[in-house]
Amino acid sequence: MTVGMTFSFKSRCGPSLPRRCRAVGGFTMIELIVVIGIIILAAGTMSPTIVDFFKGRKLRIIQQEFRSAINSARLRAVNERSQVRLVFFREGIRVFADRENKFVDENFSVEGPFRVPAEGDRIESWYVLGFQNGMLNNEIPSYTTWKESGSGGKKKRRRRIRRRKSQENRLTADLGPINLDGLPQIAFLRDGSVSFLTGVDVASSTFNRKEPTNADLILYARGNTSVCLIDIQPTGQNKTKIITLSDEPMKPGDGQLVAGSGSKKKEKRKRRRSRQRKSRS
Repeated sequence: MTVGMTFSFKSRCGPSLPRRCRAVGGFTMIELIVVIGIIILAAGTMSPTIVDFFKGRKLRIIQQEFRSAINSARLRAVNERSQVRLVFFREGIRVFADRENKFVDENFSVEGPFRVPAEGDRIESWYVLGFQNGMLNNEIPSYTTWKESGSGGKKKRRRRIRRRKSQENRLTADLGPINLDGLPQIAFLRDGSVSFLTGVDVASSTFNRKEPTNADLILYARGNTSVCLIDIQPTGQNKTKIITLSDEPMKPGDGQLVAGSGSKKKEKRKRRRSRQRKSRS
C-alpha cells in the first residue's frame, strides 16, 4: 500500500507575512532632511570658533618668534660678553652680533608673517614700535631693499699689511663694520641689560596698567581683536600681555594704541583751532 504525501513550503518573509518580517534598508526623506539640517546648524555654530582659533594661533606664532629673538640675543650677549643688537626691518626682527659683525639669526625669512605683500594682496600682520613713538613696521625699510641699496654691504677700506712670510708688502681689502644707521635698534649689553640705541624705552608702569596704552612692541593680526604687547625691561627680561580691542583691525593703523608723532601733531592742531574758534565766539 503506497501512501502519497505532498509538502508545500512558503517563504517566511513572503508577501503573506506582516510587513515587520520584510527586510528594511535606507532612510526616509524626512530623516535625511533632519540630519542635513543638524549638520548645517552645527557647522554654522562652530565656524566662528574655528576662525577665531586660527587667528589666535597666528598671533601666538608671531609672539613666539619675537620672544625667541629677544631671548636668544640676550643669552648670546651674556655668553659672549659682548654687545648683541635687535635690528628691526619691515619683515620682522633680526639679531646682530657686534663681535662677529654679522646677523646670527637662522630662522629669519623675508617670506614670514610680515612679508612685503605683492600688488593687490592684503597685509595680514603688522607690528608697532612703541619705543619709536608708535612707528609702524611698513615705515621701516625692508631687509631686501636695505641690502640692495648698499647699506647692508660692508664698508671697504684699504690698509697695508705686512706678511711675516717671504712675500712683499701689498694692499689688501679690510672689511669694516656693517652700516645699520637709520634702522630701529635695541642693544643687549654684556651683562644682559638693555640699551635703546634708538627711541626711548616705554615705562613698565604703562605696560602694567589694567588698560595699557603703550608698550615697547605691539603685534597685530588682521581681523583679530586680540593684540599682543611686549615689554622689554632695563634688566633685559621681557613680559607679554594679550588685550582685546573693541573693533577688529583690518589694516595697519587700525586699533593703534599709541599714536605716531604725525597724528599727535594733528591732534594738537585741532585742539588749538577749536580753542581759537571758542575764543572768537
